[in-house]
Amino acid sequence: MVCPVHLTIFDGTLPYLPMLDSMRNTIPDKCFPAAHASSGFALFAFAFAPSLRRRRGAIIIVVMALGWAMGCYKMIIGDHFLSHTVVSMMLAWAMSAGLAWVFFKKGEQV
Repeated sequence: MVCPVHLTIFDGTLPYLPMLDSMRNTIPDKCFPAAHASSGFALFAFAFAPSLRRRRGAIIIVVMALGWAMGCYKMIIGDHFLSHTVVSMMLAWAMSAGLAWVFFKKGEQV
């Protein structure tokens, strides 16, 4: 998927392509999912650590603020669409929850 700043409708040089077509295309400009936001959202993993259970709410708030701050910055400069950041957040949450389910048994302390 082409970055917004490089699309012709935003004064760039590359045409807009529907998502499936852009996956098959060889255009070197790929910016999905949002890597900077993903690095912030990856910290969701701490919210699933059994030893941090009492701080889970605060951890989620801080991680959301950090991930969205990085995501909004990249959207403002034209590197990502909102959907890139939303999908990055959902992927990070799903991966953190899935790994916690695999590695932590109910009642286990880390």
